Amino acid sequence: RTDKNYGTFLAEKRTSSGFGRRKDPVALKQGKTVYKNHNGLDFPLVKVSPIFAPLGGTAYTSDYSDTAGYRLLIYHDGFVPKGKTPPAGKAYRIVTYYYHLMANGVNGSPSWPVGTDAELRSGGGIQVDRGQAIAWSGNSGRGSGPHLHFAVRAGWIDTEDVTNIDIAGLVWIDPKDFLLTPVKRVVT
Repeated sequence: RTDKNYGTFLAEKRTSSGFGRRKDPVALKQGKTVYKNHNGLDFPLVKVSPIFAPLGGTAYTSDYSDTAGYRLLIYHDGFVPKGKTPPAGKAYRIVTYYYHLMANGVNGSPSWPVGTDAELRSGGGIQVDRGQAIAWSGNSGRGSGPHLHFAVRAGWIDTEDVTNIDIAGLVWIDPKDFLLTPVKRVVT
């Protein structure tokens, strides 16, 4: 079956920074001009705005990062961009990244809708559905104000690696391409 990508609502929102080479906004606040590659899209949001999953998948949390802050990853296995056919022995892996989130149930912050930090760190992650609230926006890590940094990595992996959460070989893609491209679920 073909699904219209739920992420189109996000693709139509105003961004404060796009994908690709840009002037680093934190360096600019310090009076410096530094160009860096930006691997995602930044959406300015009020703190504690709900963040929704654009596709179903398995959610995992990562350790806190000084740059990315609190972050969540979702593996969307079993989907293929419309018009593509998996090569023999390969599966398409999409991993979406959500950075600068509010802390998950620590220091007085509310727990994320998707689950507690301990549940997300468990070996199997937590299953999420398309459109499900997964986390709260925040201002953690390195940034110039509250926002969601949304990034996407994708690529073909060997079918025997589908249960492995390794991301080696996946490349950063423009999130707008992901958000606006219809996908189809492939049952292997």
